[in-house]
Amino acid sequence: MRRLIYLIAVFSTTVLGDACWRDSHCTGPEQAAFPGPWDENNFAPTSRIVRPRDVFPLADPQNVLKYDAKNVALDKATPALLVDFGLEVGGLVTFNYTLSGSALTCGLAFTEAKDFIGTESDSPRGDGTIDGAVYAQLDERGNGSYSMPPAKLRGGFRYLTLFVNSTSNSSLAITDLALELSVQPTWSDLRAYQGYFHSDDALLNKIWYAGAWTLQTNTIPGDCGLRTPDGDGWDNVEVLTDAETVLVDGAKRDRFIWNGDMGHGGSECVSYHLWNLIGTYNYPLYSGDVDFVTEIWPKYVKGMNHSLSLLTESGIVNVTGEDDWGRFEYSTERCSASMLLYRALETGATIASWIPDLSIDTNYTQQYLAQAKTLRKSILREFWDESTGAFTDSPGSNLHPQDANAMALAYNVVTDTQADLVSEYLTSQWTLIGPAFPELPNNISPFISSIELEGHFRAGRPDRALELIRSLWGWYIQHENGTQSTVPEGYHVNGSWSYREERSYTKGQPYVSHAHGWGAGPTSTLTEYMVGLRVTKPAGSEWVLSPGVSDRGSFEAGFSTSLGRFSARIVVEDEEVTVGWDSPEGTVGIVQVPGRDSVIVRGGKGDLVASL
Repeated sequence: MRRLIYLIAVFSTTVLGDACWRDSHCTGPEQAAFPGPWDENNFAPTSRIVRPRDVFPLADPQNVLKYDAKNVALDKATPALLVDFGLEVGGLVTFNYTLSGSALTCGLAFTEAKDFIGTESDSPRGDGTIDGAVYAQLDERGNGSYSMPPAKLRGGFRYLTLFVNSTSNSSLAITDLALELSVQPTWSDLRAYQGYFHSDDALLNKIWYAGAWTLQTNTIPGDCGLRTPDGDGWDNVEVLTDAETVLVDGAKRDRFIWNGDMGHGGSECVSYHLWNLIGTYNYPLYSGDVDFVTEIWPKYVKGMNHSLSLLTESGIVNVTGEDDWGRFEYSTERCSASMLLYRALETGATIASWIPDLSIDTNYTQQYLAQAKTLRKSILREFWDESTGAFTDSPGSNLHPQDANAMALAYNVVTDTQADLVSEYLTSQWTLIGPAFPELPNNISPFISSIELEGHFRAGRPDRALELIRSLWGWYIQHENGTQSTVPEGYHVNGSWSYREERSYTKGQPYVSHAHGWGAGPTSTLTEYMVGLRVTKPAGSEWVLSPGVSDRGSFEAGFSTSLGRFSARIVVEDEEVTVGWDSPEGTVGIVQVPGRDSVIVRGGKGDLVASL
């Protein structure tokens, strides 16, 4: 979740334009901040109107018909066509047509994964209904045009099936089939990224941009949320906010401000509450908007006090609600909850240090740091298993989860010696396609694995982080049945889309989201930990460059904040590392490279070389 806020923040700047979604005002960037050869890796289309890459007869999907606006026809001999847009898209389909014969109904069915192509769509709804298809009733012979009703906007798909009744003698010639993209509604140029990443590893480059495009597909118009209709089908006309843009959980599914994050009713979710406290730190860190924090600080303190009230006599968190990120809950004293509270206290102390006026009556920096120190001692006493070199899920448990151990590394709960042990333990649970852990058996979670990525980087093992990126995210981005352009919610250890089938996902494989922002960890960690460039005070007034030095290779990245553009490059070759940077004037940075003393930088450009 921190990563989502980060990417949305660094991509923001205000301009005017005329190619935004419907009535949206164009408040997005007008051009890329860092144009370069890496733009060829950007999945975002050059226009909001996109057209198919390929068309196939549904009955013969190996027979590729390169899209030709004059050569798409449905009739008795070819009653169904599969349209491939080549990447994850979302929006409203339109086409012109010529109808020969009597009235005809043309169906439109959608799917993200190739496994579910056909005359019924995949499933963004979690209940017992089916999505079926959208039907265009074409009554007039001759030429005409069709536009999908706004309510039937499809939030996420790669494949579209067009079909007619196979017993009809009518013929439907379709021309100028197109899709109006609804993603990132206030951007006139969907490719105008305010950040970039590039390396000499083509797979890493592709994964970084897949995460970025995922975040764009998850950024939707404020009035295009999922409204659950009576019966089958779907409607995407729910007003989620009076703002023109809202970040949701997925492109196809969970198109609302997720009630686990923002809900006012239902069962309590302690971990999501803690994520919100942590997010309150991340937002001003990247945006520089400290006024927002000042405004909501009394509520923030109440939220922190509520979390602290959950501490037991042993000094660890007792989880009162039933929900979490999707894992099984084996105990109310889950280690991951205590890890999250530790992170919330540490970040809360940092927020208070940024804004002295918050601590006029109470020194929150001192208070939260003291409480974090006490909590850390309790965590190490109650959960650390020396025999395994990892944290248990609950006191006395034999289960060593991925979530708590990844957080222990990412949030610096451990000593250096323990960090080595935990990093090693986490790798012991890896499969060829990602980590499989006992808190959600037989499932692979890009969300928790994103935290693990940061953990390995912080433990000084960038080699392990890169290996994990290439195995988990590399497996998906190259999977012929996936979107090949986004990052997924999760999948089964057997390589199917049966994520969480034993944990409440009763609709099975068609329900899984293939564009889920919570799995976009490589997009931030490659920038912040492999290149090593990250901000440490609001908007980057202070920053650090501490690259992850691994094997030979070159990596570079950049991003923009309200203070200007930041970029850095690292090249490792011949037992030598070369680091270069460029930062806005007036900012202060610390450059940390193995083999050299730390260097304080006061804006501008620079470089240094160190022997390994």
